[in-house]
Amino acid sequence: IKHFKAKDFPPYFQNQEKLRIVLTKIAFYLMYSQSLNTQNPKFLKKLAEYHFLSTELSNKMLFVNEELKQLGMKKLIQYSKQLPEYENYLYQEAISLKHLLDEKTEFALNLKSQSGSRAFVKLYDELTGSFLFEVAGKKLTDPEVRALRTNPNKKIRKQAYDAIQKVYNDEKVQITLSNTYKSIVRGSTSSVKLRKFDSVMSPNNMSEQLSNQVVDLLMKEVRSSYPLYHRYLKLKAKVMGVKKIDSVDLYAPLSKTEKKVTFKESLDMYLEMIKKF
Repeated sequence: IKHFKAKDFPPYFQNQEKLRIVLTKIAFYLMYSQSLNTQNPKFLKKLAEYHFLSTELSNKMLFVNEELKQLGMKKLIQYSKQLPEYENYLYQEAISLKHLLDEKTEFALNLKSQSGSRAFVKLYDELTGSFLFEVAGKKLTDPEVRALRTNPNKKIRKQAYDAIQKVYNDEKVQITLSNTYKSIVRGSTSSVKLRKFDSVMSPNNMSEQLSNQVVDLLMKEVRSSYPLYHRYLKLKAKVMGVKKIDSVDLYAPLSKTEKKVTFKESLDMYLEMIKKF
């Protein structure tokens, strides 16, 4: 590994990208297919197989982390300057080295994740994805009923709001979601301690390429700007001709008309916006 040079990285990255494209296509196909029917045993089985194979692959690739640790942070940052196309990736890998555990521990954590936090995230997704909400005699999915909160008609917004409350206020649902959330939090905090992160926010901040200080400052500024949002709500109430904004009016449109767009038009709008990034 001591003779490893910057030029040795591109072939690895190119093969890794080919593999990632295939895995991503499979993952999205299975996830979107399952979202059409969250209890479809065929796709539940296939998703379980996919997650198992993903874990197997991750464990087989753990040696890469060990070799990156041997290269060290200083060398990786040096190589990042020599490979502009992969500069950001190598830099991120360099600053995360100190949070990598030994290969045996990483292997054990990968296996445990299948029955730990990842399993509870999967449970949450499957449970909430199976919910149906009744509005005006129609049974709607979660995205459909939440979309109605922006309907120009207040009566429809109120029906959507009540339907959501009825499902999520059910005692059994609250107990299940509460315990699921607690299990996810426990798994996350355990990982933070093992990897010696500064705070529970650090892993997410690092993945977003932000420092803890920047995020803390952002949160502080948001809190100090609450009065600005209060002013906005008062102004919105005035425009809507009501004394006080109701819960069902929070997402109400100020325009009385709706514009429908085709799937093709919405896709083009999205792609055009993404180009700017």
